Amino acid sequence: LTQPLRYVSILSHSAGMTLFNDSGEIDLEKAEHTLPTIENFEHGLKLAYEELVHVKHRDEVVAVLLREYSLVVDHALFFVIAEGRAIGLMGRGGGSATEALLGLEIRLEQSPLLRQAVEKREPVVQLFSPEALGAELAALLKGGAPKQVAVFPLMAGGNVVGLLYADKQQLTDAFPYVDLLQKLAAKGGMAIDMLILRKKILEL
Repeated sequence: LTQPLRYVSILSHSAGMTLFNDSGEIDLEKAEHTLPTIENFEHGLKLAYEELVHVKHRDEVVAVLLREYSLVVDHALFFVIAEGRAIGLMGRGGGSATEALLGLEIRLEQSPLLRQAVEKREPVVQLFSPEALGAELAALLKGGAPKQVAVFPLMAGGNVVGLLYADKQQLTDAFPYVDLLQKLAAKGGMAIDMLILRKKILEL
């Protein structure tokens, strides 16, 4: 899932998506929502799984994941993992965090939270801590530090190829729907594996 650092999304009409381009222009649409019931969220995820079966580009996989994550969190950010770095690719939720994301490079050794998600290969959920996030990631959230944060690994080909960062501004008993969000990330990894297999089949 490695991409050039100056990455341009091919999805130009995703409602609510924060899209970036080489000129630095962004399109922000803040979505105010209440937490959906687990039944409604699961129903939406089933539809999302059907979408993932038909994706034709890795960017589409990320877009589906961020869209569904944004239904239950305040910020959803996606980082590509390459050579010990987390590289900001795309985000959803609006605000300064997504605005500053594109091309941001964070060495995993400088963010204990991101490094732990990569090493454990499972979700990491905790209360907000600038020390855990690391200076660069915490700086994205200045002026609106969340109460809870979570990082979900995206695995493809047996490796962690990306991280989905999510946060909540309000402190609740538990981060919402962690198991379902991780299941969605796992399905996203399967979709990327399918894309890789399709490419191999078509190679001469």
